[in-house]
Amino acid sequence: CRTVLLSLFELKDKNLIKLKKFKEVILFLENFHFAYNAIMTGPNNRLERIYSKFAIAARRQTDPTELYKLIQSTLYNELKKLLPTYDNFEKKFIQLTYSKKNCKSNLYTKYAVRKLHTFFQSAELLDENGNIEHIISETSSDCITCNIGNLIFLEKGINSLVGNKSYANKKTLYKNSGYKWINKFILENNSFEKQDIEARAKKLAKIYYEKILCIN
Repeated sequence: CRTVLLSLFELKDKNLIKLKKFKEVILFLENFHFAYNAIMTGPNNRLERIYSKFAIAARRQTDPTELYKLIQSTLYNELKKLLPTYDNFEKKFIQLTYSKKNCKSNLYTKYAVRKLHTFFQSAELLDENGNIEHIISETSSDCITCNIGNLIFLEKGINSLVGNKSYANKKTLYKNSGYKWINKFILENNSFEKQDIEARAKKLAKIYYEKILCIN
């Protein structure tokens, strides 16, 4: 999406796009590429025509109102046609895993967890002060504990204290967290077992699809 970004910066320099709209478009592109590329591994050649057409047309604009119409019709509407259905998104999302012992699959999962944390915090920027926490401690013999349904975002100081404790013991330390997602989780989960992980992964997929991607 480099061609689109370059055109947006040029439009911003010409005062044809307000900062709020500028940020909105960039956030839309970020979310789109996570769903389309990271989750669904969609081919980039389907995007070249859309991005090229928009960038050329956008640079010709002189009226902000017409520019905003162009963003809606030529960018948003066209890209939304390529976004996955919820069922397809969920199927891939619930396969995300994060392991402190095997970094091969960590990148997209780490991003997704941090985006979920950002959503619950009602924040704009990704938090650099926390770590990925395995609610049920990761074990080398059971890969289910690495699934995204078993992950949450926790302050580094608290994360270093919880170690490999049971969830019942972790909850006491979780209560010291200032993160809204943690507080919401312990209120809703008096207990948390391995059989709860898949259901939570699906719940997170639904939140991500409807609240973060805002596809609907």
